Amino acid sequence: MKQRLNTFNPNLTSLLNAFKEVIFSTLNCHKVAKIISFDAGNQTARAEMIVQKEINGKIIEYPVLVDCPVFVLSGGNARITFPVAAGDSCLVVFNDEDMDNWFATGSKQVAATNRKHSFTDGLIFVGFRHQANKITDYSASNLQIKKGNMLIDISDSQINITDGTAKITVPGGNITIDGGNVSVKGT
Repeated sequence: MKQRLNTFNPNLTSLLNAFKEVIFSTLNCHKVAKIISFDAGNQTARAEMIVQKEINGKIIEYPVLVDCPVFVLSGGNARITFPVAAGDSCLVVFNDEDMDNWFATGSKQVAATNRKHSFTDGLIFVGFRHQANKITDYSASNLQIKKGNMLIDISDSQINITDGTAKITVPGGNITIDGGNVSVKGT
C-alpha cells in the first residue's frame, strides 16, 4: 500500500499570519525591566528584563542590558535628577536603528550597522511602579518633590517645605517658619 503524504497548501491569510508571528516573536519594541546598577557619571544603567517570553514551552532568557542611556528630565540648561537605584522598575525601549554613533557624539550620522530593535540599542525610562511598590501618599492635586522625610509641596496657592518636623510655608507673599531653632545668616 502506497503511503500518502499530507501536504498543506496555505492560503494567503494563513501564510501572512504565520509570517507576522515570526516577526513579532523576534521584534523588540519595549520591555519592562529592573535596574541592576546605575552609572551617574555617564547616566547609563544595566538592566534585567522582568517579563519573560515562553516559546514552545521553553522560557527564553534575555541578556542583561548594559550601558543603556537613562532618561533625565531636562531641557536647555535645566534638569531634575533622581537617585536611580538598583531594583527600580523601568521601561526599556529599543531604538529602531543602531544608535551607537549618536550616543557617542550626539551628532547626526549614518547608523554604524544595519541592526534593528536590538537589545544593544535600549533606552531606559525609570519611574514606572508596579502595584507592590506604588506611592501610597500620591498627591493628585499638588506638585511634590520628595526624598525620604524631605518634602516640597506646591499647590495653586502656597509652597510648603518640610523635613517631617520643621516647616516653611509660603502663602500669598508671606513666609512662615515653624520649627525649633531658626538661624538667618547674611543680610
